[in-house]
Amino acid sequence: MKAVPQILAAITIVFSLLCFSRSAAEAQRRPPNILVIVTDDMGYGDIGIHGSKDIPTPNIDALAKVGIRFTDAYVSGPYCSPTRAGLLTGRYPQRFGHEFNLDMSQAYSDFGLPLSEPIMADRLKAAGYRTALVGKWHLGFGDKFHPMARGFDEFFGFLGHSHSYLDPESASHNPVLDGRKVVVETPYLTDAFADRAVAFIKRQKSHPFFLYLAFNAVHAPMQAADKYLARFRYIADEQRRTSRRCGRKGSKRIRWLSSSTTTAGRPWRARRSMAQATHLSEARNVRLGKAVSSGVHHSLERAPCRGQD
Repeated sequence: MKAVPQILAAITIVFSLLCFSRSAAEAQRRPPNILVIVTDDMGYGDIGIHGSKDIPTPNIDALAKVGIRFTDAYVSGPYCSPTRAGLLTGRYPQRFGHEFNLDMSQAYSDFGLPLSEPIMADRLKAAGYRTALVGKWHLGFGDKFHPMARGFDEFFGFLGHSHSYLDPESASHNPVLDGRKVVVETPYLTDAFADRAVAFIKRQKSHPFFLYLAFNAVHAPMQAADKYLARFRYIADEQRRTSRRCGRKGSKRIRWLSSSTTTAGRPWRARRSMAQATHLSEARNVRLGKAVSSGVHHSLERAPCRGQD
């Protein structure tokens, strides 16, 4: 009778080992999740790993330290749309006629990333991945160029080249979209993109996913929430610390600098000379630019993309 427990124990151990081996094998067979994060117009020296001292980027620095850094990799174009075309296709955009930026005017409604060019989302969706784009598209405005017609299962963002960080309805021709539905209210846009990205990742725990997270920060307009501006109070120059309040978004106070050159769009109005306006614009841009950039790095604090996760 004493042999029975020993036999049962041996069976339990063997069964456990079989289950462990099966789980390990399944883990090895499952494709890796893929998260591609793009920032817009951010300078090379704006992250800690590249020597920045005034914009803390601990999360990006941590990823760089435990991952692989491509120190001699270059984008395939000098501005927005061709760069994205090159990234998503893996080809030089000049090879398929996409070396220029796309305008938001009606004349460009039939132009976009050629439909003959498959992109990462097409390839990965065919391989069984759940695909999503959160953020900026800028590869075509017509229905046939919509991200959800180009391999993405989900889309939350805008189709054009730039957008207000404060008002999702600021540009009726280029609204923030959830799929194909216009979004009428969001928090600060960088935070909204981060929230949606984190939610998507959490929903895909049992399924391989590809997430293309394309922040529009640090692209103009220079608009930053107070919580990010507060991180740069140490900047001593009064003009750099000065910015104009333009209102509230919910309970959040926002400071801004319009990128417009029209009198109506300038915080300083027409009572100052253009030379003075230009000087103030550059000074304010320093602090605002740092604050807008900081918003992107703060977003990574919530994204479950670290090595241990």
